[in-house]
Amino acid sequence: MRWTGKPILAHFGAHRPDRISTQRCRAYTAARRAAGIGDGSSWTEPGHLRTALNGAARMRMIEFSPCIERPPKPSPRDRHLTHVEIGRLLAADCEPHIAPAITLMLSTAARVTAVLELAWDRVDMRRGQIDLRRDTTGPRKGRAVVPMKSGARAALTAAKEAP
Repeated sequence: MRWTGKPILAHFGAHRPDRISTQRCRAYTAARRAAGIGDGSSWTEPGHLRTALNGAARMRMIEFSPCIERPPKPSPRDRHLTHVEIGRLLAADCEPHIAPAITLMLSTAARVTAVLELAWDRVDMRRGQIDLRRDTTGPRKGRAVVPMKSGARAALTAAKEAP
C-alpha cells in the first residue's frame, strides 16, 4: 500500500470518512483515467482505502466505514510466453533446483508456490500425474491434479536422481 496510498491520500486525505461520497469516488476514478492510469489500478487503490476504513471502523477509530465505489474490475490480461522466451528461460544459467521448477511451472501452469510446495508423495510417476494440492481440501483457490508431460517427467526424474 506504500504506492497506492499516495494517490488515495492526495484525493481523499483531507476529507473525513463521512464526507466520502459516491461522487468523490467517481471523481477519483475519472482523475486516475485522465492521468493515464488503467482501470486495474483504479480498482485496486480504492479497495485499499476500503480495507483501511473497514479496519478503522472495526477498531472503533471511526463511527462507520463509508461506501467506497470502484470501477468494474477489468478482465485479467492474457499474456503468454513466446517460444523464444521459453527457450531463453530454459537455457538460463541458474541453480540446479531452479531448472526443474521452471520446467514444472511451464508444463503444468502451476504457480510458483504450488511448485515449491510440491512433495514427492504427490508425484505419481507410474500414472503420470502430479497432484498440486497440499491436501484434499487444498488452498482456497484450489489446485489441480495434472498430467505429467515428458519434459516434466524428465525434470522430476533428474531431480530425484540428483545427489
